[in-house]
Amino acid sequence: MYQKSHQHAVGIGYMLIAWLLFTLMTIGTRFATKTVSIPTVLLFQNLIGLMTFLPWIKKHGWGLFQTKRFGLILFRSLISLISIWFSFTAVQKISLVNTMLFVNSSPLWIPFVVWIWLKIPMRHILWPGLIGGFLGIILILKPAAAVIQPGTLFALASGVLLSINMVSLRQLSHTEKEQTVLFYYFFICSLVCLPFTLLEWTAPTALVWGEIIAIGVCLALGQWAFVKAFHYAPASQLGPFCYAAVVYSVLIDWMLYGQTPDFLAWIGIGLVCAGGIWAIKCRAPLR
Repeated sequence: MYQKSHQHAVGIGYMLIAWLLFTLMTIGTRFATKTVSIPTVLLFQNLIGLMTFLPWIKKHGWGLFQTKRFGLILFRSLISLISIWFSFTAVQKISLVNTMLFVNSSPLWIPFVVWIWLKIPMRHILWPGLIGGFLGIILILKPAAAVIQPGTLFALASGVLLSINMVSLRQLSHTEKEQTVLFYYFFICSLVCLPFTLLEWTAPTALVWGEIIAIGVCLALGQWAFVKAFHYAPASQLGPFCYAAVVYSVLIDWMLYGQTPDFLAWIGIGLVCAGGIWAIKCRAPLR
């Protein structure tokens, strides 16, 4: 029992580290994209991730490229790339807190994706959490106060796409190695971003190069910590700790900009996090 609890604690630690790195990566793009395009950041971010696989390729050879479901890998890679692209666009227009919260609203969308894609009906016990989570989103948006910002729509769309990405990953886990899925993700995303980068190329300064490299390192290390976490604990244990990104975002926004959510936003944040955790805990296991 002690060993199992210790393993879960290690898994949670890796998950907390992963989301700290992902949060730093997202806020880093706000600075880097002041002088270079988002595709430029995405290209070098994925190239750095691809470089981390060179030792693995040297050890395992061409077996890395063997896959039974390249179509799904391609689909998952493009969905994930667009999700990250949208989140990078969102953080330029709205607060880091709202960006990370809406992106991490993906547990609220997963039951709908599973229902439409895998034809698995939603359990009735999910509805209180889903209703509470969507009510929280409404409180944060304050639709009566002003027109909803485009950045908010990008962040929400990123969360929806992330839910599709997560279901895709689960389907790929049945037949594909994690390293194969990640390698193709970095490779495909690099190819897709290359022409967009060339069209909007602006030579980065030394400072911006440092920011781009830091963003890429955060992604590579965050992906490693994220995958590592699932070796120690199940998704039902780790899922709720994705909302650590919201806590990190509040602290970073406060330290950098002196911004803190207002009363209604705090209630909304609480409802979205609680609704997401409810959905994670009550959702039937994905097949």
